[in-house]
Amino acid sequence: MEFSLRKPMPTHRQRWWVFVANIATVAIILTGGTVTGQGLPSLDEIQSQADDSPMPGDDDTPQYVDQVAAKAFAAPPEATRLSKSSNLWIDRQRKRVYVDGYVTLDRGMLEMFACPSGTKEHESVVALLAKSREVHTALLAVGAKSGTVVRYEPRFVPPTGQAIRVWVCFRDKNQQFQVVDGRKLVRNIKTKKPLSENWVFAGSEFWTDPIDGKRYYQADGGDMICVSNFGTAMLDVPFESSAQSADLLFEPFTENLPPRDTPVRVVMVPIPFPTDDDPGDDVPGEDAKSTGDDDGKSPAVPPLLRKPTERVLLPPAKPANDNDSSATSTP
Repeated sequence: MEFSLRKPMPTHRQRWWVFVANIATVAIILTGGTVTGQGLPSLDEIQSQADDSPMPGDDDTPQYVDQVAAKAFAAPPEATRLSKSSNLWIDRQRKRVYVDGYVTLDRGMLEMFACPSGTKEHESVVALLAKSREVHTALLAVGAKSGTVVRYEPRFVPPTGQAIRVWVCFRDKNQQFQVVDGRKLVRNIKTKKPLSENWVFAGSEFWTDPIDGKRYYQADGGDMICVSNFGTAMLDVPFESSAQSADLLFEPFTENLPPRDTPVRVVMVPIPFPTDDDPGDDVPGEDAKSTGDDDGKSPAVPPLLRKPTERVLLPPAKPANDNDSSATSTP
């Protein structure tokens, strides 16, 4: 099936109202439970507050690329889905956040690595099928610690927060499983070298509407995983990287990227602090046996940071066929 159809870009007015509508409940999701010290919101709290409206494309109508990506893979094993309206899961034992999406840009200049679908696809490598506030909540749920966004006054202060490893899983043109460190999918425009630093969980910020007093999570506007510094970024690079068009530092690493519109599954893993306990090989399953550092070859890497394996990217289950003679009937 062809799935290169792209939805028309929304007008500025439409984008504003979508932005306002999408983030109207952020204060409930991120502050509805107690998140102090080591406390984390419970899964029940997250799921009860999530939007459970069905994903688009559940019928037989022509599918856009985001609808195809939403149904490209089976749910990751041993993970809990947060809502029907987002392809977003968490695995608290492995401390992983999974979110599906698709490749949206393979050349040009970048401000983002990843944005929520329907926001900043024109300057992002991938678009993800979840809102930034939902991914923020998911990272908190697996134990990630947010920091501070970039500051420019009275002097430049880079963003801070726990470092996050970002893996991108997909199937190539031969349907072979591939997994790539997200940093290797962007490169410096001048040096042509890939990004070397990990992203940090800056955590974005809230903005309060002076008219109605409502608070909005600013990264919902598109700034989910950035390669240019933004005071609204959820994940940002921990060094100075201009957001001015003439001074942008990064572009897609075209040779490392699958074609545009390819469905992907992004895996985010908080990089443990040196004092964190390492569960070692107590983490069960095939993933605990795989190895991988920046190049995926070193067996010395902590188990939590090892490369995801093919088990996280299985094809979706085929619906049962009543006429299939091989199917087992239930009396």
